[in-house]
Amino acid sequence: MIKAGYLLLGPELGEKKQYIDNIREQLLKQYGDDLEEYSYYPYDLNMPQVISIAESISMFSSFKLIIINDIGELKKKDSDLLAEYFGKPAPDTAIIL
Repeated sequence: MIKAGYLLLGPELGEKKQYIDNIREQLLKQYGDDLEEYSYYPYDLNMPQVISIAESISMFSSFKLIIINDIGELKKKDSDLLAEYFGKPAPDTAIIL
């Protein structure tokens, strides 16, 4: 079962990539080409826009996968917005941190 959010910690980049690939495979099996995928880094991140994407109803897909890399570099205001979002996450979106 896909959850609303995943927090991947630690230095093992290969294991993290494999875990993300497994989630992506599960989503592709369930939604096929009907999956939107977004990837961000803190230096080019507009968290209000990311939250808007997560919460919006998509006309072109059934599910959204959002990956935010290097979360240790997130600004406090972005972390606060993300924490607020996870209080009531969108049912058609998974966010991997």
